[in-house]
Amino acid sequence: SSGDHTDTLRKNQSKDPALVGTWGRIITETSGSGPAIQVYRFEIRNVFYPDGSCGTGTGKKFIAGQPNVPEGKDIVIRKDELTGWYTKDNRIYFIEKKGKHGILYSVRYRISGNRLLLTNDRGKETLFIRRN
Repeated sequence: SSGDHTDTLRKNQSKDPALVGTWGRIITETSGSGPAIQVYRFEIRNVFYPDGSCGTGTGKKFIAGQPNVPEGKDIVIRKDELTGWYTKDNRIYFIEKKGKHGILYSVRYRISGNRLLLTNDRGKETLFIRRN
């Protein structure tokens, strides 16, 4: 039955241990224009758990160049109840946790030291830095 097939797929899903942990990236936004322009930054964190769960969190906005840049202690990670992950052939596959465990999307990934580079199928690259 198709249920057995799903279970087999799930058992065969490997999870690259190098990916497990917390990864962050700083997002920059601007508001206003001319002399009134303000540049804000905030951090997004993605967590890959060893059991194939994932989580995300977003830090508070801060004004770029401020001396009191938050260190991310305020970031609350929320575990995603609907999405899981596994790795195969240098790709991360994000899958539905419930139902048929269908693949939602996938990205190529490369880990180098404390850096994680994700590349989508259009070639857009996103860099994350290991946070723990």
